[in-house]
Amino acid sequence: MQVFKVHHAGTHDLGPDMVKIPGLVVQFEVTAKSRVFITGSVGIQHRKLPIKGIGDDYAIGIGARLEHTGPDDVGRWIKGSKWGPNIVNGKHHYVIIPLSGYIEVVPGNHEISFWATAHTDVKGHYPYLAEIQGADNSDDPGGTDDPYNQMIVTVLTIA
Repeated sequence: MQVFKVHHAGTHDLGPDMVKIPGLVVQFEVTAKSRVFITGSVGIQHRKLPIKGIGDDYAIGIGARLEHTGPDDVGRWIKGSKWGPNIVNGKHHYVIIPLSGYIEVVPGNHEISFWATAHTDVKGHYPYLAEIQGADNSDDPGGTDDPYNQMIVTVLTIA
């Protein structure tokens, strides 16, 4: 059995394009067919950037997925591991995405990664309206080491 726990420290801007989130990536190798279980959570917050005429009273749609890249170096979304919550407005500015996923993998090198995007239906171009919520001092000596996100990947060999 292999167990990996990772988190993203600090913050990461989310815009209209789906992007891989640094820190929420696990790479591993297996020598036999294996089962992979993914759990965790990711906190996302409304950045409360004011838009002329409405301030921060606008909704943000969040898109998020887990991706698996296998020995063939092709990234594929993990079926059933996608989320699409909304953040209602700047006053209700947090959402927690509970991560869950399962796949079976063949021998070779693998990567599991978390991807996310944020958008609004407000007319105009407003990039980076949301961000991964992080603890700024998570990796500093004496820091909290308690960010608002974590991804745990457990790999079990199939007997």
